[in-house]
Amino acid sequence: MNGSESFVRKCLGDFIGRAIRFHLRRFFNPVPLHLHSDSDDLPDYSNTRSRIHEIVEMRDTDDGGRDTATADGSISSVMGIALQRMIHFFELNSEIVARRENQSDSYYADSFCVRPASVRGLKESGGVIELSEDDVQEILLDIEEGNAFLAGIRACRFINALLTWPGVSDAIEEAGGWGKIESLATIFQDCTLSSEMLEESHFILLSNVKGLLNKIVQDSDELKIVEQTCEDSLRNLWKRFRCGTRIQELLQLNPCINIFQRELMAGKQTRFPSIVEATEWA
Repeated sequence: MNGSESFVRKCLGDFIGRAIRFHLRRFFNPVPLHLHSDSDDLPDYSNTRSRIHEIVEMRDTDDGGRDTATADGSISSVMGIALQRMIHFFELNSEIVARRENQSDSYYADSFCVRPASVRGLKESGGVIELSEDDVQEILLDIEEGNAFLAGIRACRFINALLTWPGVSDAIEEAGGWGKIESLATIFQDCTLSSEMLEESHFILLSNVKGLLNKIVQDSDELKIVEQTCEDSLRNLWKRFRCGTRIQELLQLNPCINIFQRELMAGKQTRFPSIVEATEWA
């Protein structure tokens, strides 16, 4: 492919990404407030948006009310992040399932943190060992994969809660339905634009929204089991490598323990807001 062809494909991928974001904002976000006008005779743009912002809002999972992460009501932005986590999860799951040795019929991976360094831990022949650079990379890769699974499953739960909330589907249909977004996502997929615009590739999940939602709903119970298995594996990894220890001799021998601790904590904190009934705020 020559440079001009690649440039055109990038422009097309960028255009599709911008167009899909436009429609997602139109579906899920309220009309922005007028901040720079003293006039009382302001134009009414409410008919350019759906009613979804009047039906639901986001609320931080770990807080009793709104916080700065969700107070602006940009559901479309969080949805975009969720789709990114989901496509990474689906692709990673396919890789792990393809290389697993057991003959499980499960569509999803059922074991985590099983690379040799992760299984062995810090002890060998009764003594504490110094982890090699290869060991550290294996362990970090297991943590990265586990965190990606947790983020992807939680993203699926967010999308499920949003799109199945009573009234949301009807509001989307009233605003024109998913047709335009699905057509744009299908063009992106059929033209294989991910090679030029990887940052927009998550939108291919919207090429068949009903199919995506059906899969999430049907697999919800299995995903809960996978999530619990993954959390247990990462929790065991935390214990196996003594994360949180203050024993200086151990930390001097293996300073990478602090890196493991940081990465495991980062994955644990990856959450998506809850979807709740919209309320009026003064």
